Amino acid sequence: MTFWLLIRRSLRFHARTHVGVVLGAAIGSAALIGALMVGDSVRDSLRERALGRLQSVEYAMSTGDQFFQQDLGDRMQVSEVHSLVGPGTPGLNPGTFEFGRSIALQLAGTAVRQDGAARVNQVSVFGIDLPTWSQLLQTGLVSSFGAAARASPQAYFAAAGISREAQAAWENGDSVFLNQALAQKLGVTVGGEIVLRINKPSQLVQDAVISPREGTSLALRLEVGGILARDQLGDFSLTADQTPAANAFVSLNFLGTKLDLVRRANLLLSSDFLAVLPPTWWDRQQFQIADWFARHNLRTRNGSLIPYPKRYSSLFSQKFFHEPAPQALSWLQKHLEKNFTLEDVQLSVHALELPETATGGEYIKPAVEVTSPRIFLDSNVIAAAFRPRTRLLKEHTGFENDQAEDLAASSFVTNGIGVLTYLANLIRVGDHATPYSMITATGGRFVPEDMRDDEILLNEWLAEDLQAKPGDRVEVCYYAVDSASRLAERTNSFRVRAIVPLRGIYADRTLMPEFPGVAKAESTQDWDTGFPLVYKIREKDEAYWKRYRGTPKAFVTLAAGQAMWATRFGSLTSIRYQVPTNSFAQTYRDLAYKNLLANLKPADFGFHFEPVREQALRAADQSQDFGQLFIGFSIFLVVAALVLMALLFQFSLEQRRGEVGTLLAIGLRPGQVGRLLLGEGLFLALCGGVLGAAAGIGYAKAMLWALTTVWRDAVGMRP
Repeated sequence: MTFWLLIRRSLRFHARTHVGVVLGAAIGSAALIGALMVGDSVRDSLRERALGRLQSVEYAMSTGDQFFQQDLGDRMQVSEVHSLVGPGTPGLNPGTFEFGRSIALQLAGTAVRQDGAARVNQVSVFGIDLPTWSQLLQTGLVSSFGAAARASPQAYFAAAGISREAQAAWENGDSVFLNQALAQKLGVTVGGEIVLRINKPSQLVQDAVISPREGTSLALRLEVGGILARDQLGDFSLTADQTPAANAFVSLNFLGTKLDLVRRANLLLSSDFLAVLPPTWWDRQQFQIADWFARHNLRTRNGSLIPYPKRYSSLFSQKFFHEPAPQALSWLQKHLEKNFTLEDVQLSVHALELPETATGGEYIKPAVEVTSPRIFLDSNVIAAAFRPRTRLLKEHTGFENDQAEDLAASSFVTNGIGVLTYLANLIRVGDHATPYSMITATGGRFVPEDMRDDEILLNEWLAEDLQAKPGDRVEVCYYAVDSASRLAERTNSFRVRAIVPLRGIYADRTLMPEFPGVAKAESTQDWDTGFPLVYKIREKDEAYWKRYRGTPKAFVTLAAGQAMWATRFGSLTSIRYQVPTNSFAQTYRDLAYKNLLANLKPADFGFHFEPVREQALRAADQSQDFGQLFIGFSIFLVVAALVLMALLFQFSLEQRRGEVGTLLAIGLRPGQVGRLLLGEGLFLALCGGVLGAAAGIGYAKAMLWALTTVWRDAVGMRP
């Protein structure tokens, strides 16, 4: 009798005893394998979902309520060559990068079904440029020389099952595309109608007092033109959330027109960079072979071209900047700094040359002014505007001819003055009061050098209305800038320093910033200030507005004005530089522009790219270890199964003491007997493991089904 035959017969003879051991091993391995499989599956699902919502998007710049120019992406076109590939490589331009870019508007909104039966409050509304948006799809294809095989708009619509008629309706703004999550929550299909309400961005933050309260949202009644799946970027989101985002997509030009954001965007996306790696010696040999195939146009017997070697084509599909990505990220940031303009951060530098007819017949010297449609200038802009630059802009696109003479001439910015103009609710002297007047806080030629912070200049119109004279006490009532709906009214007292004429520099209506809801109103009755006008506006006040618009009626020192109206939004509404006599205002405007551009960086305004794909993968990998979690849930079952298996095997050995003694008595050595028992134990463990693996797979599938069902119910989706 052989050793293996003895093991087989022993297993068959003690089969009933071994069943318990096998079952114990099966239970323990089933729990262990099932827990590990569930954990790995959940982790892979998290990674897949993270990549599914981003597709090929690798980097993103989201600027929130800062709206840059749409051509910023075009200005960041590759304009320099990097020596990534050796010279003389057939068919290659050394270091040419290929990557998809797209700009978009992203705003918050709500969606309501036409009959009002369903409503979704947290909706991300995207205004997209379809030709570039479709390039962000994850096609997984790369052409011969490293160029990504980008999807076309036609392929994009074809994949979504959208007809040409539906495409034309969408581009005209008659329809909207929804992702599957939003369509299911609203219970709509293609052809249904929804009302999409979008929060309109304001140049002033909503908690500012002078911020329009009317027309703060845009309501659009649109037909559902298509439903986009995840692989059509339907679930796009920069937020690492396992719940699918509720997305609605409209045409970028249509949305920009409706929101007065023509040629503006706040989202710039970049796909992965595709480039070639420096070739090795073996790569160069393959290049030569492939080039020989191409030059000789070799064909097979059926007439088809002989394909290039696989290595030749696969070499170009490698991602030079993929993992790690710091080089690509720094490259993007560098080109952003190189190509951004002040207009991208909503800053305006312009020359002021007012005609004498607009200033009461008195000539005003030209000036250069820095303003922003956001009304208040940030502290970093203020610091940069008064600081002479120390570097040339030769590396900045469009300023390659910057000269050292321009650098030296930038010292004139130190003579600039800050201007802060705000609305006073009431200006009162004794029993006389004037409602709703602009007051300018500044320095320079507007106020005397020795003017104190508790003194005020009144123009002749206001002085006559208040029956005020130098030395009188004036009370100024105003709302704190950031008191919003609380409307905290405060009062400051000043002494009249002097009465100034309503002409010349004191008749400059451009001192008032473009307050939204006020600046463009033809009448005071059309004002949308964001707060109720509790003081009566008289006919003479209406006449002043129609003739002089927002020309300030009083002037205080800059320190006094900032003590009243400076906020976290900024402490100035404009900065002015006086142009020297016999000089061109446009020349000094260009000097001020270049000085400000050289002193500012996009990062000062929150303009920077984030490696969103890397962050998404890191968030998925660093999430809860579900393998350990489910092992923890099953640990008592695993330990109990192992203890049971050990006890059953131990009991089996104790029952076989007589058999062991017989085997030793007939001449078997103790080692042979040990190997016999060990072989039986390994076989039993193997059988239990196989059964446990099968049971573990079933356990994992059941757990995943349960988790999926619970998750779908939680987010309002059904399988």
